[in-house]
Amino acid sequence: MASAAKESLYELQECLESLLNAAEGKSPQTRWREALNHVAAHISSAFKVTESEVAVLLKTRDGQELKFAYPPGLAAGANIFPLKVWSFAGNVAKTATGALDNAFTEKRHLHFYEHIKVDGPKSGPIHKIMAAPFKFEGEVFGVVEVSRKGPSAAEAGPDFNSSDLALLYDIVDRVAPYLGSLKSIATGGKSPAS
Repeated sequence: MASAAKESLYELQECLESLLNAAEGKSPQTRWREALNHVAAHISSAFKVTESEVAVLLKTRDGQELKFAYPPGLAAGANIFPLKVWSFAGNVAKTATGALDNAFTEKRHLHFYEHIKVDGPKSGPIHKIMAAPFKFEGEVFGVVEVSRKGPSAAEAGPDFNSSDLALLYDIVDRVAPYLGSLKSIATGGKSPAS
């Protein structure tokens, strides 16, 4: 990882640490939302995608479904889908293994979510995607997806590669303990999947 990227990741960790240590006058839910925003902004910058091309999905309380927690436009609704239905994020959550796909439009997937308008300059189908699991205390509690959208695969941007996935894993491994703790606090001490 380049030194500027490492420094930026350390700054993100310091920010998350500050939010975890009861930032003055902020509710647990506010701290949780701020943490998601900071993580999404960092990932967006690291992979040169828009923030609307970053998604965070969390397991529901019973662990049988995934629900969007980010971006806000998808988190606001009841955008939940069962893990028993095949999905890219669901497969990552079930296997606890990251994945990438540079021909995503050619694969069967839950394309319904691509049609929901979210804030951001890029729209169109997801052509390229990668994802990694968030783990807290040894359990997968969610998934982060990074996608490239556009009218065509060429316009969506460059392919993801194994180095990109390794970098995503590095980011996720460093921020997951903070997110898991903040989510647990926001849900009153319940598991982060609640």
